[in-house]
Amino acid sequence: MGIKIREKKLSSGKKSLYLDIHHNGERSYEFLKIYLTGDEKDKEKRRKAEIIRGRRLEQIQNQTYGLKTDNKEASFYQFFQKIVDKNKEKGIRNHEAVMKKIKEYHGRETLQFKQITKRWVWGFRDFLVEDSKKKNTAHNYFTIFKAAINSAIKRDIISHNPIKGVDNIGSEDTLRNFLTTDELKKLWNTPCKKRVKEAFFFACNTGLRISDVKRIQWGDVKDDKISFPQKKTTKVNHVPLNRQAKELMGERGNPNEYVFNIQRRGNVWKVVNKWGKRANLDKEISFHVSRHTFATQLLSNGADIYTVAELLGVDLKTAEVYAKIVDQKKEDAVNRLPEINF
Repeated sequence: MGIKIREKKLSSGKKSLYLDIHHNGERSYEFLKIYLTGDEKDKEKRRKAEIIRGRRLEQIQNQTYGLKTDNKEASFYQFFQKIVDKNKEKGIRNHEAVMKKIKEYHGRETLQFKQITKRWVWGFRDFLVEDSKKKNTAHNYFTIFKAAINSAIKRDIISHNPIKGVDNIGSEDTLRNFLTTDELKKLWNTPCKKRVKEAFFFACNTGLRISDVKRIQWGDVKDDKISFPQKKTTKVNHVPLNRQAKELMGERGNPNEYVFNIQRRGNVWKVVNKWGKRANLDKEISFHVSRHTFATQLLSNGADIYTVAELLGVDLKTAEVYAKIVDQKKEDAVNRLPEINF
């Protein structure tokens, strides 16, 4: 057993410190996000890395002697890769696909257990629903992820349960997360990256998925509508644009230019999630919420279920889920009326 601090030279000229860990015949690495720049601060940075090395060594020793440790600093990627490898030996490759989705959503080279919070899990769940062409695929992937978290809990790697209270992905997605008019105003008045904010509210006015919002080019915009095949269904959809949607798009560019030239999808989901936190909304916010909001706002303002289904590019059965949400809103509103003693 041993842990050494090593350096990795980056293209920027900086040096990244990481731990080279040998334990029970296995080798793993942990990048510390500590960078040496060749100035007087490097000495303090090395001291910090040494403290972390000592902490990891103590954690490994405690686990060796059977003492429970909440090792939130441990790498989820390394933990899950072992699960992937074991299943590949059995000819099962779904776990490998799940790893790719996790990395796509997280968008970083490292993922520690402490970063997997309840908000993170909600975001990943919605990401799978948005990204997968079939609901069953999203359900299966999320089930595999949850099994990995439960395995980590059983192995005493973590004691907290970030998946507790997060809805499963069923045959019909639960649509509890949508924004009311007041919440939309609150979110708009909260700082966020300009183009991400505009893209999110554009989706609230069109019902488009983030995968489609990112793909729209100015050549797809003709008169007052957008016409293009949806990425998830390949069905050609014609989306009318209201005044606010057109304003959010900004000044028209060349036909082959993207309307919303926003960053990688995984990063966008993080930006939106943090934006919701800053707005102090009492619900989890992801880009998928914009689509839910579009549907519920339409139904609340008198649109019929057939029109909503056509605008979303979904079948009637899927659209009926939104109608149930609106019916529940109406029932809740009636139940909040004050009682009058006659």
